[in-house]
Amino acid sequence: MSQMWIGHCPNNAVEGRAMLRAISKKQFDAYCYVRQPIVRVYSREIAWFEAVNRKLLAFIVFDCTDSDFGHIILGRDSRKLFRCISVSGNFFATSEEAYADLETAIIPFINDGQDFYPQGDEVVPPHEIFSPFVKEEKQHPYFKMLANEERFEAARNLIKEIAYSFVDVDGNYIQQFQSDGFDARLWELYLYVYLYNAGFEFIRDEVEIGPDGQVRSVFLTPSTTPTIKTVKSEQHTYKHKTIPSKFFKQPNSENVSAVLYSNAATITTFNRMGKLAGLGSRDIKMIRQGMKAHPDPSSFHPIPFAADVDDPDYEEAWGDSIVMYHNPDALHPVDPFPDISHIIYDEATDEFSAILNPNEIFSSVTFVLVPTAAED
Repeated sequence: MSQMWIGHCPNNAVEGRAMLRAISKKQFDAYCYVRQPIVRVYSREIAWFEAVNRKLLAFIVFDCTDSDFGHIILGRDSRKLFRCISVSGNFFATSEEAYADLETAIIPFINDGQDFYPQGDEVVPPHEIFSPFVKEEKQHPYFKMLANEERFEAARNLIKEIAYSFVDVDGNYIQQFQSDGFDARLWELYLYVYLYNAGFEFIRDEVEIGPDGQVRSVFLTPSTTPTIKTVKSEQHTYKHKTIPSKFFKQPNSENVSAVLYSNAATITTFNRMGKLAGLGSRDIKMIRQGMKAHPDPSSFHPIPFAADVDDPDYEEAWGDSIVMYHNPDALHPVDPFPDISHIIYDEATDEFSAILNPNEIFSSVTFVLVPTAAED
């Protein structure tokens, strides 16, 4: 295999004749929600680009079957969703040759005067999730904060792009997102993005994908399952409400395969992920601190951490704070999802085991620092 560049182009490419600019995979992922999961099996993206102020996206792809390189160009359709508009006619022995061909192939699109590239199958207009749909007095306070405050620019820009890619099955997603259903709808958006990035395929009657419906994955999850300590209780009480322990032992619970939990479906998570993707102002700083999982699974004590989101070494993924609790009596057991933590109960040993995400974050607070104008 030839030498490949990862995440950047050759030294002379940025000023190349096609005016391509190299971007990171996180930046590309923030705009692209059309990849089919099976494509990951036989190909691998190795470099990502934008052109004409992000009117166009492109990437270099390595064909794992034939061990050669090609390129794909994407433009927005009439729903503002980035989709393929050109595939390289030839594949090449080196990534540099594929890039040179991309420079030539993208020029007609740069100079065509178009902003959108309709594909003929768009049946609904773009989902403009921040366009006022409900009266201001009925808008959720968190929606108002997200839609208007400077400190949440990165979250706003990221959510706007994500919203272009799904179908509003019930016809009320945006209305609820802006009003009394904000929390539940943000959770759907969070889960949707995790599932997409984890390589799940959305199974729907419609052609388009969406946050509702069934999913499946062609990828396997590591099966490391250390035993973890637990503190058992017969019941749980919060304020004036008491419920029995052992949810999976309650009547009819065998119909629940697993429970997916996360405390990270928040505006702040979208804000950090948008910042990592370059969708927020460089002048706004984000400092995150909290508690993360101890590498020793037998430990009850988490580890404190603090990090600057702009630090080149800072990493975060959508699954970092998702946990799946598996029902040992499920009629239809669910296979472990990738890149999250799993808790599994063994009735024979009366012990819990775990498939741990090494980046599991239990809780965190993010401080957003916004510059203010200097006084005279």
